[in-house]
Amino acid sequence: MRKELLLGGLLLLLTPFGQCAAAHDFHEPPAVPPALKGTEPHNPRVLGYYLDNFISQGQMTVDEARSTYTYMIYRFYRRRRDLRAVQGMDRERRRAYMRERRAQRGNPLLEYALFTGIPLKRAVALVDLFHYNDMGTLQYGRLMKKRK
Repeated sequence: MRKELLLGGLLLLLTPFGQCAAAHDFHEPPAVPPALKGTEPHNPRVLGYYLDNFISQGQMTVDEARSTYTYMIYRFYRRRRDLRAVQGMDRERRRAYMRERRAQRGNPLLEYALFTGIPLKRAVALVDLFHYNDMGTLQYGRLMKKRK
C-alpha cells in the first residue's frame, strides 16, 4: 500500500499541471458577462468578446476581427450541421463521416486564410494567438509538408 502511494505521488509530481487545464485555457476576457462565463470561445455568443479583447490589446486589426468573426460563425453552423448529420449513427459510422468531412475541408489554417483573405503567414500568427499555443504553426508545417 505504501509503495502505491509513493508511486502515485511521484507520478502526480511528474505530471505537468499546465497540460491538464491547457485544453480549455482560453484566457476568458473580463468583459464576458457572468451569465456567459465558461462558454466555449467558438460560440457566437461570446466570440465577439474575445476578438474585441485582441483588438484592444493591439494584437489584431478591426478588419481581421470582422473577417474572423464571419468565418467563425460559418464554422460554428457547419459544425452544428455535421453534428446533426451524425445523430443516431453508431460510433464507427460517426467517426468515418467526420473523418471524411475533415478530409473534404483540408487544412484548417489554409481554409481560414482563404475564407478571410488574411495572408497565410498572418493567419499562422492569429491562430497561434487564438489558441495560446503553436496550433497555427503546426498547421502551417503540415500544409508545407503536403505541398512538397
